[in-house]
Amino acid sequence: MQKLLDELNRGVGVEGSLIVSREGIVVAANLRQGVLQDRLGGVAADLLHFSKKSLSSIPVGNLRRLIVSAAGGRIILADAGVGTLVVFTRPEANLGLTLIEVGNTVKRLRVAGTLE
Repeated sequence: MQKLLDELNRGVGVEGSLIVSREGIVVAANLRQGVLQDRLGGVAADLLHFSKKSLSSIPVGNLRRLIVSAAGGRIILADAGVGTLVVFTRPEANLGLTLIEVGNTVKRLRVAGTLE
């Protein structure tokens, strides 16, 4: 898993990434020094939980991806089956290209099928 995150972080505009279990535990991370990965894991788990709960009353299907845009960049959360892939980007990053890379990484994580 670490290798997948390392490859993903080489993408243009990607600042960091991590894989979080459904309980919010960080399983693997590639983040800048000083970033509190455990806090990010908890925030990611909360965002997904409340988003899924909110969508359950709307007939749009299961949540596949959540994108949060802020002045300092974006947070992309994607369901990887075995957990959640969380990706941080700079604000100027090409969202389309980043989403392609996120999708490819999710596919590879699903093939792996485990958080170990």
